Amino acid sequence: MKRLYILILIVLIPWGIECNSTKSTPDLGISMDLPDAKDAGIVSDMGKYDLGKRDLESEGVAGTKDIGKSETDITKALDVFEQLGETATDTIQDNGPQDSFIDSGVDEGVNCIPDSCKSLNKECGTWPDGCGGQLDCGQCGLHQVCKKGKCQTQQPYCGDGICQAEEDCASCPEDCGCKNGEVCYQSKCCKPKNCQDLGMECGQASDECGRLLDCGGCDPDESCEQGKCKVVKHITIVLVGDSTVTDKEGWGGAFDEHFISKVTTINKASSGKSSRSYIDRGYWAKAKAVKGDYYLIQFGHNDEHRDYRHTTIEEYKDFLRRYIDETRDIPAKPILVTPTIVTYRKKDGRIYYPQSLTERAEAMAEVAAEKGCELLDLHYRSYKYFDPLTPEETATYQPPGDHVHWNSKGASVLCNLLEDEIIRIDSELKPYLLHSNQE
Repeated sequence: MKRLYILILIVLIPWGIECNSTKSTPDLGISMDLPDAKDAGIVSDMGKYDLGKRDLESEGVAGTKDIGKSETDITKALDVFEQLGETATDTIQDNGPQDSFIDSGVDEGVNCIPDSCKSLNKECGTWPDGCGGQLDCGQCGLHQVCKKGKCQTQQPYCGDGICQAEEDCASCPEDCGCKNGEVCYQSKCCKPKNCQDLGMECGQASDECGRLLDCGGCDPDESCEQGKCKVVKHITIVLVGDSTVTDKEGWGGAFDEHFISKVTTINKASSGKSSRSYIDRGYWAKAKAVKGDYYLIQFGHNDEHRDYRHTTIEEYKDFLRRYIDETRDIPAKPILVTPTIVTYRKKDGRIYYPQSLTERAEAMAEVAAEKGCELLDLHYRSYKYFDPLTPEETATYQPPGDHVHWNSKGASVLCNLLEDEIIRIDSELKPYLLHSNQE
């Protein structure tokens, strides 16, 4: 466009156009169409180059003094400017409106047409509009990302309908959901098994998918063994020990309530006896004569007395070994029971522990491990149960003023603890428990 303006000047210079500030110049009314051009001193408000009121001197055209007098000169001038106007108009149409301004110090950005998102072929993001501004082409939809101005689906994502390697039924059930009849267990689809699948007739078992199955119980005269109901033989359990095992002052009187009808309990415990005196006074011989199937043996309280009943720890352990060996000679199954606690309390209200009986309980545990004998730890179990109680609450489980023996309420609690121990160690007595067979 600038070349056009220079061309005009080159053409006009030979004509000798001059400005005469001292003389007025008649309006020739000569103009050239140049759309959208601005008046820079020589352009009218209508966008036309206005040559009126100027002095013209050129080839064949009258000088300033003769302008308006020669009709021939005016005609020649009109022909020349008509040709120039056609050239300018053609150039403007070829270059477009963005170039249709005169370079006379006017900011070109005024006439810049900004690009659009559509013209730039952009769907998202922010981009230059070509005129110094910024275009906001928007954002992409859910699970899409903007790459080079185009919205692209982000892969993978939960909900895209494809179960990707990094997804599972726990993290993305929408895409990796389990089939009917399956559950999501440990991030994998699992088909739970029922009691029939597992071959279970009774008891409880895992469905192999994180849940516990209840397969019911057996008849009163049956025992649930490894998920099968089996008719059990009649067994006799003999209780051997001191006063804390007797029916009157100990837990013995509530023991048989925890077993099915095919269990007979015979209590041969005797008050005031130690592991030594129970043998010396003939009570052990009588207990063996019963020829029971299981013998529960608990001593320790009277072994600490400094009289004929006393035993050292090593003597105590030797007597326990004798009870185990001679029970097996019947033949029967020996089961050791650690002595119950005494409930004397310190000033802070806590039960004394460890106490002297704790040493006996630990010695009994050593013998049980040595001889491969079942052990029911009633000593520690009773401490854990009664220690959190207040002295007043504990007193309701024992005879008035007594911290060693137990009433019926205390006996019931101790037998519950024994049942828990039977289950915990998976004792041979477990199939005979009443509650175990009712589950």
